[in-house]
Amino acid sequence: MRNKYYSLYLVLPQALIYAVLFLVPAAVGMGAAFTDWHALNDNGIHFVGFEHIRYSLFDDPQTALAFRNTVIYAFMVMVLQNIVGLGLALLMNMAFKTSGYIRSAFFSPVIFSSLIISYTFSAILYPNGPFDQLLTALGLGDQIMGWLTDKDINIFVISSIHGWWWMGFSATIFLAGLKLIPSELNEASKIDGATAFQNFRNITFPLIGPAITVNMISAFIGTMKAFDLPYLMAGSGGTNAPTVMGLVVLHMSSGQRAYGTAINLILVVSILLLAIPMIYYFKRREVDL
Repeated sequence: MRNKYYSLYLVLPQALIYAVLFLVPAAVGMGAAFTDWHALNDNGIHFVGFEHIRYSLFDDPQTALAFRNTVIYAFMVMVLQNIVGLGLALLMNMAFKTSGYIRSAFFSPVIFSSLIISYTFSAILYPNGPFDQLLTALGLGDQIMGWLTDKDINIFVISSIHGWWWMGFSATIFLAGLKLIPSELNEASKIDGATAFQNFRNITFPLIGPAITVNMISAFIGTMKAFDLPYLMAGSGGTNAPTVMGLVVLHMSSGQRAYGTAINLILVVSILLLAIPMIYYFKRREVDL
């Protein structure tokens, strides 16, 4: 008889490695948020309580701007990634000869690093680049903007690219959910005279609830921590980069390390406070097969 702790033994080594390399350093790092740790401080480290957290929440306009931009960024990515991903999944779920090639084509961006994605789109969107030349050729030259240099719009441009980058991942999760729907349900709805939209609204959409939950939560958590794409696409985090929480933490890491850690702690707590109600909401809407 298999030992009842067999599964635990298999997971334990990986769990220990994860704890040593991530959980312990994270806990130690979070503790620094309550000190005056500074790169240029030679007088030792002293406990200051919640001073950094209080200041960042109530007195620092940069933190408020960064949090607002991060939420906008996350919302844009979630909507684009999941709506387009669902559409692609519905397309790929249709049985035709080229469906396998379509799956590969739309999933392929996911395998590329953020560096490749950022360099590719930076080459397309730089001033007087291919995209601007295309708009000029179409008579839309007056619509040209600083796609990556204007801080008023680059957050929307970069979040759209982020959503495109990961839409193949969402499509794959949605496709797995579609494959679990019994074909008898769709056939019965057709016999009853339901239109394609009615079939989607009353059968398909409710039954892919678990896939929606996974995609929405993973997209939300991943984009709230967004750092690499905004950093790389807007001049390596320069003055044109959108002010998101990840970049604020980076800029603080070279000097005010304790304050940067406090902002990071606020971000982690914010993700938990927003993600838990989202999980509860989406789980309640799931329908068992």
